[in-house]
Amino acid sequence: MAGAPCATVGAVIPVFLLGGQSVLVGDELGFDAAGLGIAVSGFFAVSAIASVPTGRLVERFGPTVTTRIGILLATACLLGIAAFAHSYPVLIAFLLVGGAANGLAQLGSNLSLARSVPRSGRGWRSA
Repeated sequence: MAGAPCATVGAVIPVFLLGGQSVLVGDELGFDAAGLGIAVSGFFAVSAIASVPTGRLVERFGPTVTTRIGILLATACLLGIAAFAHSYPVLIAFLLVGGAANGLAQLGSNLSLARSVPRSGRGWRSA
């Protein structure tokens, strides 16, 4: 149960760190608030588009394996940004990979929660 929220946070870290640091890196990489919006929307667009094929992978290989792969891809995204993102297009490319990683890790963690929490413990209960 503790791994699912950690995976959820870990997979979205690349875009959140960019949002937090955009004032500092925007001048260096040559983008403004609109460029940040494009980068963030690209991240989440790829995450949404990738959800169907990654959902099939999660169902086939299980939530544990796919969540770990998603976190490894998100880590590779972060390391790639740190080492190679010296221009805005390279940053975008790494964020798109991070978006796919986010989709994979989110679906894997969601499935693991759905399988581990009994039906009676899901959602809102009225008193």
